[in-house]
Amino acid sequence: IGFHRFASGTCAPARSPTIRVIASPRAGMLTIKPGELTTDKISSCSDYKTPVQVVFYQAGESDADTDHLTYEVTNPNGEVEIYQFTIHIRSD
Repeated sequence: IGFHRFASGTCAPARSPTIRVIASPRAGMLTIKPGELTTDKISSCSDYKTPVQVVFYQAGESDADTDHLTYEVTNPNGEVEIYQFTIHIRSD
């Protein structure tokens, strides 16, 4: 589904965001895995590294046409963002 990260104002890595699932999907599985992002796009910091949380969704073996999920991401400053998804499942 995506990844979440926060950069600090310095070249030091920020703390990893916190993710809390509010509504789990019913027809699939939601997985959250930690990782690390490296970028050279911050001019004052070469090879800047920051922790990330990566969010994955895998459809299950059900007859559902859609699935829904909601989770929140809290950044190191305590600000919370809520993400809601409707996933349209199709068989190939």
